[in-house]
Amino acid sequence: MKLSRDVTLTPAELAEAFCELNDEKQADFFIEAAKIAAGWNDSGMQWHFIGKHLRTCACSTYEARDMVVSIAAAIEASQ
Repeated sequence: MKLSRDVTLTPAELAEAFCELNDEKQADFFIEAAKIAAGWNDSGMQWHFIGKHLRTCACSTYEARDMVVSIAAAIEASQ
């Protein structure tokens, strides 16, 4: 028997779960997200819209933008 259940999580709940993961599991999260995004017609536009939202939306924060930039810089530095 296979049982499945749909569970709706808020962005805050997803963020909390992500932050409780260690670095390896957080990297696994990005790997899995990249696999899903690879099936989209144009993932670059989605990243553009996220960036625009983080830059212009009243609900965004400097901390959120800085976190994304810091992750990108750390990936670059680790190469």
